[in-house]
Amino acid sequence: MSEMKIVKGMVVPLLFFLLFGLGMNSGLAYEQKTYSLQITLDASCRIPFCNYQSVSPIDVSFQLENTGNETFNGTLTLEASTDKKHSWNAMYYNIENLAPNDVYSNSTSYSSIDDGLYYFTATIVPNATLSNIKLYEGSNMIAEGDRVHTGTTISIHSFTEFIAIVAIVVTIILAIIGFAIQRNRRKKR
Repeated sequence: MSEMKIVKGMVVPLLFFLLFGLGMNSGLAYEQKTYSLQITLDASCRIPFCNYQSVSPIDVSFQLENTGNETFNGTLTLEASTDKKHSWNAMYYNIENLAPNDVYSNSTSYSSIDDGLYYFTATIVPNATLSNIKLYEGSNMIAEGDRVHTGTTISIHSFTEFIAIVAIVVTIILAIIGFAIQRNRRKKR
């Protein structure tokens, strides 16, 4: 009878350790994936040096390169707003099967309706659970986690400033032409 108690006393801890061991093995099947991604996010005016309200739209482009060993599947969300509290609907880009050393790039355009600062934020989220992203710009790691983001800005000047600059340039051109005409008249005399 005492042998039976000893066997029963050993069975319960053995079952516990067996279940605990199986739980550990199933947990190991869900290993964490680490993605190394490099991003370039750029905002610029379509017409260089014409970053004036309503003159040139803002082109925003991004390039995402997989510099790691895992194929990346996820979503890049691009958000835009101004310092005047104007915002646009978020743009969603599904990135599928971005293999190591592959590059995904895309772009979009925004109208320049306000003067001031325009903010653009790219947020990257993987589809896989238990994953971590190391996000780089150049050789600098700028973010790490299961949801990473980066941003850029561009300054847009008011349309009034544009008109003032055009008026100054036209005045200077007319003054140069006027001096040239006066000079020719003096030479002919």
